[in-house]
Amino acid sequence: MPLLDNFCNSTFISMPQNAQKGSSTIDIGVYKGKNLIFVIEAKILPTPKGSNNQPRHEHEYVYGKGAGIQRFISGAHGVDNEDLPFSDSGMLAYVKENDFVFWQNKVNQWILDFNRDSSEQLQKVSLDKTATFISAHARQDGSLLRLHHFWVYVI
Repeated sequence: MPLLDNFCNSTFISMPQNAQKGSSTIDIGVYKGKNLIFVIEAKILPTPKGSNNQPRHEHEYVYGKGAGIQRFISGAHGVDNEDLPFSDSGMLAYVKENDFVFWQNKVNQWILDFNRDSSEQLQKVSLDKTATFISAHARQDGSLLRLHHFWVYVI
């Protein structure tokens, strides 16, 4: 990654559309110097409808084409510069309708609909003007992943 070669190892930067495994990209890659240290996938709640040619599904935060949590579980997201899995990664939600509790309940139902264990549901860390949740998942390769969910209201 030549672009980052000139940065001091103590500098933190974020890069949009950061490469992950294969042709997958993550919305935000956080670097310390040239080392990728954390990745964040961003979603809008509710999921935009898409078009007739490319419809989108409401449960995209969890599963389906372009899904957030599913891509972490499959190993397509949440890896470092050498494709080794991070134990912690993040999800960012831009909430446009309803409140955080509504979406926590909805996302937790989608996790069950995706045939995941109830232990993988979002657990509240804090609810205020922003919301934070945490969830734990077993990846397909058997490694464990902790997802930090950061939600903000947008208009």
